Amino acid sequence: MEGLVLYCIANRTPTTPDTAPTIKEAVSYLAKLGGFLGRKGDGEPGAKVIWKGLNELNVVLKYRSYLHP
Repeated sequence: MEGLVLYCIANRTPTTPDTAPTIKEAVSYLAKLGGFLGRKGDGEPGAKVIWKGLNELNVVLKYRSYLHP
């Protein structure tokens, strides 16, 4: 379920995909949430930006659990 929520947040869409994202896609989405721009010369996202993305996802999941207990 978290992977589908992550997909929706990162891609700014209310529709969920048929399958959960792969690990590589999930890390990319987390990095995007953490502020990683992913430009051509940026390289791979680091631990700090992925950590920030995990925190953002955690906030959304907590808020969602309050709305839908």
